[in-house]
Amino acid sequence: LCPVPIRLTRIKTNYTHTGYLDIDAIQALQKYLNVRYEKTGSAMKNNEPIFLGRTKQPIKDFWIAKLIPRLARNAGIQKDLNSSELVQRHEKTSHELRDLLKSTLIVEGVAPYVCELAIGHKIGDSYEKQDKLYPDKSRQEYMKASSKINIFSNIVCNMKGSADVVQYKNQIDDNRQVLSSLIKDKQYDADKNMELIQMISDLRSEVNELKKSKK
Repeated sequence: LCPVPIRLTRIKTNYTHTGYLDIDAIQALQKYLNVRYEKTGSAMKNNEPIFLGRTKQPIKDFWIAKLIPRLARNAGIQKDLNSSELVQRHEKTSHELRDLLKSTLIVEGVAPYVCELAIGHKIGDSYEKQDKLYPDKSRQEYMKASSKINIFSNIVCNMKGSADVVQYKNQIDDNRQVLSSLIKDKQYDADKNMELIQMISDLRSEVNELKKSKK
C-alpha cells in the first residue's frame, strides 16, 4: 500500500530518517530493475546497490548532483545564477527538489514533523517520537500529498472507492490545461526567438552590403 516507508540516511549529516516511496517511484523502480537485469544479466541480490552506471559500477552522489541540473536544462526550466564562483551555479538542483517536496507537503496540510523528517531534518525536541510511536499515522499524513507527488501515474485509478474521485478528475483536467498552456507559451517563445534570429541575420546582411558599397 503506497506510500511505502523506507529508511534513508542523509549523507550530509549522517542522519537516518523515514522517507516514502509513492506509486510513481515504485513503478519507476520496477521499470529500472528490468533495465538493470538487461544490463547485468542477473537479478539484483540483497545488499547490492540498486543504481548502476554505464560501467556497471554503483553511481556516486555527485552523479545525482550533476544529473538534476542537466534534466532541468533539457526540460527548458533551468536558469543560471549570477555567481562570483568559478563553478556555474544553477537554480534547479537536488537541493531545490528537497525544498519543493517540503513546500508541497506543507501546502497539502501534512503534519510539520513529517515534513521535516521527509527531507532528513531532525525534529527539534528529542522527546518528539511520533514517527517511531505512530508510524502508520506518519504514513497517512504523507499520503495527503500523494495527489501532487504522483504526477505521472493515473491518479484516479489509484484512488480507493471512498475517495473523492470527481475532485481528482477535476485536478487532472486543470493540470492538463495548465500544461497545454505552458507548451503553447513555450512554442510562442520559440517562434519569437526564430523571428528575432532572422531579423538579426537580415540586419547583418544589410550591414555587410553597406560596407561593400562604401569600398
